[in-house]
Amino acid sequence: MNSYPVSIAKWHGGFLAIVLGLLSINSANAQVIWYNGDYDHQSGLVSTDSPSVPTDGIVYDDFNVTSATGWNIESIFGTFLFTAAATSTSATWEIRSGVSVGNGGTIVASGFGPAVVTQIGTDRGYNIEHIEISGLHFALAPGTYWVGMEPTTPAGYGYLVTTSGANAIGTPAGNDSNAFFTSTDFDVFFVDTVPLDGHDFSLGLTGVAAPEPSVWMLLLGGCAALGLWRRWHRLS
Repeated sequence: MNSYPVSIAKWHGGFLAIVLGLLSINSANAQVIWYNGDYDHQSGLVSTDSPSVPTDGIVYDDFNVTSATGWNIESIFGTFLFTAAATSTSATWEIRSGVSVGNGGTIVASGFGPAVVTQIGTDRGYNIEHIEISGLHFALAPGTYWVGMEPTTPAGYGYLVTTSGANAIGTPAGNDSNAFFTSTDFDVFFVDTVPLDGHDFSLGLTGVAAPEPSVWMLLLGGCAALGLWRRWHRLS
């Protein structure tokens, strides 16, 4: 029966722990990587999908991936006003590049999934709700993008709220007048939101900066060394 020294066994287990730690670093260290700011109690645009009320619409606001290695995105979230009857347990989301007036650009990531909804207050008869879709795990290269989020609700309707940039994280922060609204119900396609309400919107992302290539080279080299060692061990 093959055996090996305790010191080698400890190295073997320790290296596996390092490998697992590096592979899980994104999820473990995910934090708010861009946030356009808190609700300013000013306005909002329809951004829900309801089969019972014709309120289909989605707002896109811009953000910059500033890390030279890009970002690994874990979740998308936003602040919405909902009528008292409206509830939401899921949402559609998209991230686009190259958006301009009348031009939807290119979808670089999208999806539909369950959402976690947290009521954080009330305003003028509406519920203020934080809606987040997590577990996304996709990468974005450096550049400028637009993120949109459209919660689904079986009844009522909701608005993505505006922001002045308070407590913003990343760039741009707050109102840089570079947001767009598109809606089949209102028969508009990527119109500038400035004439509609003059504000940008409370959206955000969690994630981490992508690891430097040297980190992955170290990991792959270690894995290769471990594979060679195990092959040698079996032959001996």
